[in-house]
Amino acid sequence: MTLETLKRFLVWYVNSMYEEGDVDELFYRYESPRSNCNDDQLAKMVKSYCVEVKREISKLESYSKLPNIDIKKACRIARSIKARSILLGAENVRKSCMHVIDSCLAFDEESLADVVVCLSFVFKRTKMRFETFLETADKIAEEEKQLGEAQK
Repeated sequence: MTLETLKRFLVWYVNSMYEEGDVDELFYRYESPRSNCNDDQLAKMVKSYCVEVKREISKLESYSKLPNIDIKKACRIARSIKARSILLGAENVRKSCMHVIDSCLAFDEESLADVVVCLSFVFKRTKMRFETFLETADKIAEEEKQLGEAQK
């Protein structure tokens, strides 16, 4: 793919992430050329988010399978994931966390297990979308670097 094609694809891809609810305006603004957040900072934020949320969801899945679920711990973890999602703009994950928190507040252990499975699925999809975003941004950076070196 040419550099211009990659750039157009990335714009289209971020727009589709936004339109499909994977991300909200905040992520959209981070990715904007007018943002104070550079590509490396955004990549670090996304990678850190994915690692931490994956770890927290794994804990939630473990708690939700226990015979006596510690609802307070589960709620604390879901709130942590929600906060991380708000800071990055991961909208679908944030919304899924709300369902987990609602189940915790209702002390509904049966639905908690179901909404944790749903949260895990939504996160995996969002993580995949973020990974594609990062791979494309990396390809663009590499192409720009090669183009800059060729012009010297």
